[in-house]
Amino acid sequence: MKINNESLKRNTFKSQFFNGVNLAGSFEFPKVYKQSIKIDCDFLPFNIFRSYKNKSSVGVHFFIDDYHFECLWQNIEKYICMLRSAKLVIGPDFSLYQDMPKALQIFNTYRNRAITTYLQSRGIKIIPVISWSDEDSFTWSFDGIEKGSVVAISSNGVRKGEKSKELFLKGFEKMKQILKPIQILFVGRVPKELETEPLVKIKSFSEILKEKLGG
Repeated sequence: MKINNESLKRNTFKSQFFNGVNLAGSFEFPKVYKQSIKIDCDFLPFNIFRSYKNKSSVGVHFFIDDYHFECLWQNIEKYICMLRSAKLVIGPDFSLYQDMPKALQIFNTYRNRAITTYLQSRGIKIIPVISWSDEDSFTWSFDGIEKGSVVAISSNGVRKGEKSKELFLKGFEKMKQILKPIQILFVGRVPKELETEPLVKIKSFSEILKEKLGG
């Protein structure tokens, strides 16, 4: 399908996310390039970061419910200055679940890459998020990320049960094999099988809430 000028004028396809960028993989995700990243700050979830006063002292992540950051997809320009004020940004993590239609999983992966690439192009230090669901998702889940990058992952949303954990661990090994990340940030509960991995642990939204409530 050819994109006509009228559609671009109305921004129907959110062309700012793919015009003039390099695309990678069979699904043509915008390419995220590795950056020199130094992890020297704590991270807040986006919904808390938005009202946090001392933004320049912390990083921001999106390992929260998707509705909290759908606004980035709808109007990215509104949030550029805010995100630029953060010490570091971990890219968006639109959800991938095993029972989601594959088309929606691919679309959400596209959105994760597209926003990350766009923020990177605007001079923001940003760490791409790698997400997967089942083994079928390995076909696209690691596309669009330059090898040797710092990446972030999360166990949030991983369902209880041996099968779910098995798929998560398989994806983790596949990610390492394909992307060869130089550093892995981890949000959420670390499975015991990964406790010996050199992960950089970051507090999840639920852990922050628990601390606030004195739990």
